[in-house]
Amino acid sequence: ATVASGGAENVVSGGSASDTVLQSGATQTVYTGGSATDTTANSGSTLNLEVGGTLSGTTTLTQADLNLLGSGTYSIAGLTVSGGKITLWGVK
Repeated sequence: ATVASGGAENVVSGGSASDTVLQSGATQTVYTGGSATDTTANSGSTLNLEVGGTLSGTTTLTQADLNLLGSGTYSIAGLTVSGGKITLWGVK
């Protein structure tokens, strides 16, 4: 699925998303218990991962932001970063 500019995709506990492409200005949030497989975050987009959520398959960031939310262990597979930034929030 493609999430267009200004759009948001929320993957809640027990939910899943696959083959997601985030366009500039789009956001995907993977909450505790949710899972996203094969995610591409393009320039200007935002990917949020809450502790207990999972990014599996491949996760590709190209001039995009990855926010890690909460204190704990993150599950991220196959991460490729080409620019952008990764930020830890709520870590004590």
